[in-house]
Amino acid sequence: MKLPYAITLGLFLIILNITSAAPITLHIDNTHSSIQFDIPFMAISEVTGRFERFCGTFVFDEVNMAGSRMELFIDASSINTGLKIRDRDLVEKYLEIKTYPIIYFKSKSVRLTKPKQFEVVGDLRLHGVSKELRITLNTIGDIINGDNARELGFKLLPLMLNRTDYGIMEGSMGSGSVGDTLTVSAIIRVRDVTPYRNGLDSRYPEKNDAITIPFKGSFRGKSGVHINLINDAGNYFLAFSDDEWSWFAQAKVVGPNLFKLMSFGTLVELKPDAITFTRSGEQPEVLTREEIK
Repeated sequence: MKLPYAITLGLFLIILNITSAAPITLHIDNTHSSIQFDIPFMAISEVTGRFERFCGTFVFDEVNMAGSRMELFIDASSINTGLKIRDRDLVEKYLEIKTYPIIYFKSKSVRLTKPKQFEVVGDLRLHGVSKELRITLNTIGDIINGDNARELGFKLLPLMLNRTDYGIMEGSMGSGSVGDTLTVSAIIRVRDVTPYRNGLDSRYPEKNDAITIPFKGSFRGKSGVHINLINDAGNYFLAFSDDEWSWFAQAKVVGPNLFKLMSFGTLVELKPDAITFTRSGEQPEVLTREEIK
């Protein structure tokens, strides 16, 4: 039995759309995501905490899932357990952020194990040590927003990490009060930010120009604006905070001392004593250098 022409054409267009769908790059929305953990304390309690600043991408290839890949960058200094003296001890003695500022996960394989569930195998680099890690992500939402951009939400199934496997021996069980094994969980929102970049990528392609001014230090400006720059082995990041909000973004070199932020339509220009921070469609804001570390 032959199908009516209209139905045949409709099925053809649906198949064509599915098979021709290009991979889409989705960026983590730090302000609507969370990464948290808990770790035993004195064998009678637990300390809970979270990382406040992180960023990353999910290259999502629905046609060829093997072509999908993920990257996650966490600002190790953003650990928050609700007690400043403890946080200072964690970043200085445990995580040693001056040497290892970024916690990094990069996938080696992504596969759909069942509807709305992904298994991701990759390497986690923590405290300068890389080890293979297998994680499971459940899809909790998949929408097209009001700007016609794709968004997905994921929930990480809790996983166990032993910090001593990554050379974090300070205060390990037997010589201190902090446990060795921590449980990690997360809720991650990723979205297509193309509509918000206003052609920034085509106007400012990535380049390998030499950076003549160190990409490191802190800046401050009006309304409590504070910007911290991080260089981790040639990977550049910018942490922003003011009186109302904060975020963390990866930066790519697009010219001598000129960077574009990957999660926003923003350019950053580094100068000897200041930084120019320009959001798309807004006037540049100049922030003076506070310190170089």
